[in-house]
Amino acid sequence: MSGGDWPEEFRILALNGKLDGTALVYFERMVPLWTAESPTLEHVMNRMLVPYMTTITASKGLQLMTSEKSKSRTWAEHYQYLTYVAERSGCSDLHVLQSLCKSAPPYLQSAMLARLNSQRVDYLQQATELVAFAIEFEANMFKQEIGRGQGGRGNRGRGGRFHGGGRGDQGGRGSVARVDGTETRSCYNCGEVGHLAIDYPGKENSAAKTSPRVTLAVGTGTNADSCTWILDSGSSVHLVKNEKLLRNAVDCDEQYRAANGDLIHVVKKGTAVLRTIVDSNEVIVELSDV
Repeated sequence: MSGGDWPEEFRILALNGKLDGTALVYFERMVPLWTAESPTLEHVMNRMLVPYMTTITASKGLQLMTSEKSKSRTWAEHYQYLTYVAERSGCSDLHVLQSLCKSAPPYLQSAMLARLNSQRVDYLQQATELVAFAIEFEANMFKQEIGRGQGGRGNRGRGGRFHGGGRGDQGGRGSVARVDGTETRSCYNCGEVGHLAIDYPGKENSAAKTSPRVTLAVGTGTNADSCTWILDSGSSVHLVKNEKLLRNAVDCDEQYRAANGDLIHVVKKGTAVLRTIVDSNEVIVELSDV
């Protein structure tokens, strides 16, 4: 029906000519009622499809939407699947966005949740952006695995907590692994070598006077942080490469020792604010001296 501005009545008549059998009988009986509601082809076609739609309960829809994504399904297909189930079960666009993160594989779920912005109301647009991020994430992860010659799985050693990290010879650029031999790490409270928080003197007596400390190791596997250092086991410094990630950034000329003993030159430091979703609630963590 392209090539002209056809009236709606003619479009509906053309649809009538495409039907036969019981579908034609049903159409001819119901079309007067449907056109009385709205004399447009779109409305008539939507009403025609109602008997053939599969309707499911909201609880069943959420169960299907939050199940882990099938490995045989691409991210684009998975997104289409979520929107279809949401439509059939009456779930909102917000459920589509949340289910997209909850149904992600474990190695990707945390990174997607960290990018979930609860302040935005364009839920489907945000879901589309997360789909693009997931595709890029897995593509870069695959390239890294091919480059390391490890086949289908990253090397996980004692020191690795991020997919592809570890202590093997093929750990890749920027990976921090546990180093056997003499302990060189020092306590960030007293400076004593080999002194960890669990061994801190008077820990029970000073617990009420000190605020809780949070150590985070975050990586996405994308080109943006392909050389990311993950410092665990009581890290006192978190490193970023983009000054825009810092709040109240100031110039400095300092050196810090990484877990492998190398010295890292730092030229700016400030405060970073991380926002993530935990059990459907937004959690804000401020990292100082970044």
